[in-house]
Amino acid sequence: MSSKPIRVGVIEADKDATACFRNPTSSKPGAEIEIIQMVFHLMNQPFELIDVSAVYNVTVDLGELIVEQVEGGGANRIISSSGITGRTGGADMQGEFTRQRKWSGMMGLITNDLIDMSGISMRITEERSKDVLFSYPTRFFQSILIIATPSDLSPRSFLFSAFSSLAWIVLIAVLLAAFALQIGHVLVRRSVLGRHSCDPRSIVLILLLAMNRTFSAPKRAPLLSHALYVSIFILSLFIITQLYQSMMFSVLASPTRVSLPFTNMHGALDAAESGSFFFSAYERQALLCSNGHSCQRIDELIAKGKIVRRTTEGDITNDLNHGGIYQATIDGEFLKDDLSWLDERTRIQIAMKDGSGAKHYGAFAFIKKNKQLKKRFDRALGLLYSSIAKITTGHGYHTRKEPMDKYLENSWFALEWFHLREAFVVLLFAHLAATVCFAVEVLLHLLLTRFCSSTRRCSRRTVIPRIVIIPSDSDDRRLSTVSTVSNPFLSLMSSIQFKPTRRESFVP
Repeated sequence: MSSKPIRVGVIEADKDATACFRNPTSSKPGAEIEIIQMVFHLMNQPFELIDVSAVYNVTVDLGELIVEQVEGGGANRIISSSGITGRTGGADMQGEFTRQRKWSGMMGLITNDLIDMSGISMRITEERSKDVLFSYPTRFFQSILIIATPSDLSPRSFLFSAFSSLAWIVLIAVLLAAFALQIGHVLVRRSVLGRHSCDPRSIVLILLLAMNRTFSAPKRAPLLSHALYVSIFILSLFIITQLYQSMMFSVLASPTRVSLPFTNMHGALDAAESGSFFFSAYERQALLCSNGHSCQRIDELIAKGKIVRRTTEGDITNDLNHGGIYQATIDGEFLKDDLSWLDERTRIQIAMKDGSGAKHYGAFAFIKKNKQLKKRFDRALGLLYSSIAKITTGHGYHTRKEPMDKYLENSWFALEWFHLREAFVVLLFAHLAATVCFAVEVLLHLLLTRFCSSTRRCSRRTVIPRIVIIPSDSDDRRLSTVSTVSNPFLSLMSSIQFKPTRRESFVP
């Protein structure tokens, strides 16, 4: 045992890890402070806690590597120990220079022999391992993204999402095929019957007649094949309609889902680049990345000034309420689900586990020249390994985050605009299509009438279409009578015939 107390530097980077270390009589000084107390008690080694914030004016900074050029022009460059590059200002480094490794924050205090070890665990990285010694890992950290609780709900497209895209395509194709068969039936029937009261060249009337034959029941018994076809067609439409209605209701009554703006770091970078969100971070805090492409995008955000730097937790919280994103690391023991409440009591912020983010171990850092202290610490720490998780998650410290269910339980609600938006859009396009079709028909009628009147070249067989209401002939009167009962609209349209002008006779 050494009579000289070990200097342990402590900083409030994690409140639950070092909550009340300034009060020596506190029963809850912090989870990691308790671990240090137990380990040094087993070592029978005195120690002293040093408040590095008060003594050395070190803020929330566990340590970033600063490569300082001694000769040549340019500016200092900060190389994060996680592999991310940021700049403190000035131009890029150019010319010949020699590099000098320096550390900020807690790492700087250890490398400058101002403290013997850190009182809070930090990431084990390759760069840090070159200048300090790490104990056995005590935690497994992973990256999370913290944002304000979204208030937007995902709109449910219950009109079109009832069927899949393939089902819609097949259904439309079948309906078009059935309609084509009806048109063919009308053409065959007209060729057999011969004389007809309407102009055989009117495609519109052929379509209307096909609709009449499909959805009405004529008094005269139809052919057996046609009756069988119509029966199957009506039965199929009934089944599809009932199925669609059931599926549409199930989609509408399904639980409402919270609309998340993103779910990983890649989506967060997209949101920051578009300007809908921005990153908020402490001074000298580096954003973690897991691949070269993400690191490059983070460098571009830094160069564009889209990462806001803050000094207090209150400023970070205020940024979160105004579209900010805060990237943090958390012990894997506390975050079991991909989406959790940061504080289950207030529910104003959520924590999203970044599945594509960096994962790393955390441990206590020691000054490199005191290898014996690190070995003794590891032996005592090994005796407490099974209790570390219980210490960090128990008796008032960190608790496991409550999972957030992104599907909300539905109560009674009224249909709103975003529910019926698709219906209004379909109705609008249908009216526009009908208006355009009507305008084209009127324009063609006017052009043909003017052409025949000006040239006087209309033959006996040239029919100038003119929309009038006339009684139907014997064969079509039956269809018109039936359609009056079944569908007044079709009855009106079927009575609109193309009648030749008075100066010309109609020869079928």
